[in-house]
Amino acid sequence: MTKLADVCFLDGTPGIYTYRVPLNLNLPNRAVRLRVPFGRKFRTGFLLKVREGEDERRLKDINDVIDEHQLLPDDVFELAKWIAEYYLCESGEASSAAIPSGLKPRRQVIYKLTELGRSQPFLEEESGPAGELYRQLAKNSLTNGQIRHRFRNSDKLIKNFLDAGWIEIFVIEPRVSLHRTIRKWTWIAEF
Repeated sequence: MTKLADVCFLDGTPGIYTYRVPLNLNLPNRAVRLRVPFGRKFRTGFLLKVREGEDERRLKDINDVIDEHQLLPDDVFELAKWIAEYYLCESGEASSAAIPSGLKPRRQVIYKLTELGRSQPFLEEESGPAGELYRQLAKNSLTNGQIRHRFRNSDKLIKNFLDAGWIEIFVIEPRVSLHRTIRKWTWIAEF
């Protein structure tokens, strides 16, 4: 018998997947994020349970444990399981809703002025939204959210700047390995 882990994905990918637990991996029983192979990539999975089972050749090993301790207390974990069953949603979706948002890695899109964009002096004197966007980008780069918050019709502005070659896009993927947790709290229920 081998230790096996049932894993779901927090992005709503349907199904529960089984992975082999390597002997050298210290794994809590549930409610931690894991780095697991999925197709040709590695993804962040969420541990539902560890169990004993038959080792199969097709099973892949868990690569890494991201969290040292459970992200969810047992009662919240059980509530997420109940929600998934009652509302017929994926386990990953229900678990994701229960995890604190600061622990969920997000992809970030950043816009910067290109050299061509910096060489457009007429934009400095422009009085409309295009001029204001240019002046703000000349100071520092802006995220997609910052541009949407500050400018009405931001999609059109961004498209015009991109088409003219004045800005470039940088996408920063989350580094999952940086999102480690250490238990600094304890849930206490008083009745």
